[in-house]
Amino acid sequence: MPKLKQLHSLKLLLTVRAECSKYLGISHSLIPFDIFTELMHSELEGKELSVKQLFGKLPYSDMGIRYHIRQLTTDGWIETNPTKKDHRVKSIHSKEKLRVQFALLSESLTVALSNHQPPESAQLNLLV
Repeated sequence: MPKLKQLHSLKLLLTVRAECSKYLGISHSLIPFDIFTELMHSELEGKELSVKQLFGKLPYSDMGIRYHIRQLTTDGWIETNPTKKDHRVKSIHSKEKLRVQFALLSESLTVALSNHQPPESAQLNLLV
């Protein structure tokens, strides 16, 4: 792939990263990002997601995922509730904060990626 195309792809990735950080508070760990994307994917498709299913979908340790679920719950992004069918099984749901921020992120990415103009924080000074 020519360097110019790689640079363009890199700028798009940096735009996505910067916008995810801005709207979702994603910083050093990708675990919250993956939790959010799996959760929103399930919800937008009208499916319920159990905590156990989430463990199976993500390539991280259960302990790491549990830590981030606790943090995201404390910070008001998500909640877990016993399912109606089996109270031993917990389902995971987005809270209003995540739904609003995800909608804002979606709008921002649509505009940024259609214009191909990454925000200043994502600019790179690379020689091609």
